[in-house]
Amino acid sequence: MKRPGFISRHSPAVLQVFIWTLLAVVPIFSIMLYSTDPLEGVVSWVIMIGSWMSMFYINYYLLIPRVLFRKAVGRFIGANVVCAMALMVIVHIVGYIFFDKKGSLSDDLHLGPEMLMALSVYLTFFLFIVLAAISIRSMQRSAQLEKERNRAEREQSDMELARLKNQLNPHFLFNSLNNISSLAAIDPESAQEAIATLSSMLRYVLYDTAAALVPLSAEARFVHDYVKLMSMRYTGSLKLDFISDFPEDAGALVPPMLFISLIENAFKYGASSTHPSEISIDVREDRESCTLTMRIVNTLLVPGVSAPMEKVRPEKRGVGLVNLRRRLEILFPDRHMLACGACGAGLYEAVISIPLAYATTD
Repeated sequence: MKRPGFISRHSPAVLQVFIWTLLAVVPIFSIMLYSTDPLEGVVSWVIMIGSWMSMFYINYYLLIPRVLFRKAVGRFIGANVVCAMALMVIVHIVGYIFFDKKGSLSDDLHLGPEMLMALSVYLTFFLFIVLAAISIRSMQRSAQLEKERNRAEREQSDMELARLKNQLNPHFLFNSLNNISSLAAIDPESAQEAIATLSSMLRYVLYDTAAALVPLSAEARFVHDYVKLMSMRYTGSLKLDFISDFPEDAGALVPPMLFISLIENAFKYGASSTHPSEISIDVREDRESCTLTMRIVNTLLVPGVSAPMEKVRPEKRGVGLVNLRRRLEILFPDRHMLACGACGAGLYEAVISIPLAYATTD
């Protein structure tokens, strides 16, 4: 990811420098052109700008974050009144020192009509400065809070995804070992081959699935190995039709172990070693919409007749589908499709569709 430029990273500071420079420099040209005493006019304006900046940054760095944001509104107003009065006195004293050494300072500070008018003008400008500081500081605070909230949500999502994946891995291993255990009793040679296949699959599960996205080619190989492993047990009774159209694009990426729950359910609830059964797995890529769709149709076994009583419909039991739905909601909100249910003629259908990501190279 390209690092933001200097202006992007320091936009509030750059904006403030620009505004203060504009306020300080532009009126100076008018003063120098039209004032009878340009030097006095420029110095007076610089003193005024200094008082505004002092008021702004006293609020920006001190009063707003430490008083106003802590709900001490009364203290905030009182502190600003004191600061405004103090700055006005300082400005008047500085002006007296620079431009009016003949008069008396006490006479200049006397609250006559001119002084009251000057006070009202000062207070109006100071009020504007305080409101500007509150607006800028509040926007920055809102942006920071939003950034922290988004980070907290991402961390929460990452933690939940990790929990779901941790639940999935033992679930997959348990089903695979059960299948190998059953296979060992009837075909020891096939069981040894299944153990070698499982070893390769476990290497993928343990070392490659820690990343958020994995190459689709690796996930496709894992799916093929799992289908091969599970089908060894049902050599005579199961009709397996696996149409694989996994795209071979080198840059295609998917979340790891996203399809395995549906394939597990197809074998667990749709394959029988004693009754005719069938499983059809069809994988298609839509290159126009950059989506990958897997459609699985399997025999809907009847508990107590063509399957043991514990083989109930998959949506009624287990954590596989529940975890899959939650992972999809986190990974692809409003950009995925998952549909499961009976599709007539004693069959059960599950369809999942996800968007494909592609690795970019700089």
